[in-house]
Amino acid sequence: MISHQPANYQCPFCYILTQTASDSEAAVKHCIVYRSETVTGLVPLHYFSDIQGNVILITNRHYENIYDIDHTIGNDMLFATKVIAGAMKKAFRCEGISTRQHNEPAGNQDVWHYHLHIFPRFINDGLYRGEKKLYVQDDRRRYSEILRDIIGSCGKDA
Repeated sequence: MISHQPANYQCPFCYILTQTASDSEAAVKHCIVYRSETVTGLVPLHYFSDIQGNVILITNRHYENIYDIDHTIGNDMLFATKVIAGAMKKAFRCEGISTRQHNEPAGNQDVWHYHLHIFPRFINDGLYRGEKKLYVQDDRRRYSEILRDIIGSCGKDA
């Protein structure tokens, strides 16, 4: 497949994973809500419309897109998505869950590392009409703690 990542690409997700794996108090460490050997879920920097509490699920190993991903990781991604979605339902009492995954420039991919967006949904929430907004750090931390606590208390069966 054709690679779309620029030459000498500095992957922001690989950087996040490197920072959170160290013993230091990385700025994003508190935003992790799920971690396994193969995938990590965290509350990202941005949310859409007014729907907060969204999570981005990334592979721990760098894969540019769906064409590159090892097929065995697919099961881990789906399992983690189910756990995170269950935690969102409990935490936010949302009426539904949406997922989004983009590939290549025409598919709206803007970070060249395979990832999946998970959104808590509500009737008429305007997710697909809304603009991208930056989280206030305290809100990002609060949503992360809520989801992490539920996932931790329910184990992997959230």
